Amino acid sequence: MRVSGAVVSGKGDGSRFTELDWVKKQFVEKIGFEPFPGTLNVLLKDATNRDILEVNKERTAAIEPPDKSYSKGVALRTTISSTVMGAIIVPQVPGYSLDLLEIVAPMNLRGRLHLKNGDAITLEF
Repeated sequence: MRVSGAVVSGKGDGSRFTELDWVKKQFVEKIGFEPFPGTLNVLLKDATNRDILEVNKERTAAIEPPDKSYSKGVALRTTISSTVMGAIIVPQVPGYSLDLLEIVAPMNLRGRLHLKNGDAITLEF
């Protein structure tokens, strides 16, 4: 599966989430890398995050919080712009936008891929 979208700014919650010890541990165990602090936000143009998870459901990994003060998430490995391995994380939060993806990687994706808001990006699953 291949989807595209545009880079957008987030709220800053991704960096706090990816720096939690239990998140780092589960990403290493289930996805295969420790995430760089923060996420790259992509506004999808031709799919929804629900479509992506449904088509790839046998390859998803649950990110389970240690208690109910945090929300669950679903992660899926991806290739970004045909060059960088990473993963999407879709928070399981009521009302979370269906056309938004949060991407994590072991490095700063904006810097590595020279991305700015509005740039087109392609993801492969």
